Amino acid sequence: MKVQRLEIRFDGLAGCLRTPAGGSSRQFVVVCQNGQTRVRRLTGREAARLMGLPDSYALPTSEVAALKLMGDAVAVPVVRALADQILRPLLEGAVRTAA
Repeated sequence: MKVQRLEIRFDGLAGCLRTPAGGSSRQFVVVCQNGQTRVRRLTGREAARLMGLPDSYALPTSEVAALKLMGDAVAVPVVRALADQILRPLLEGAVRTAA
């Protein structure tokens, strides 16, 4: 028997995005407002936005494929920070050392 779990956070932070395979893989948006609760699945485009991608980024046409792509991705701001703070300084140091 499969057990479905839903992660709900009330601290203003988004939970971890997951691929559409494995445990707790379906991402839902839960809106609690004025005593009413609405639940729906997160779309691939919404997941891409959470990962820092622009709306112009071409996603797979399959919703499952788009969610899998975003679940396996590293957020754009994280990659940018790693490049700026670690990779570029290392490369610049290597160029200076080689010169």
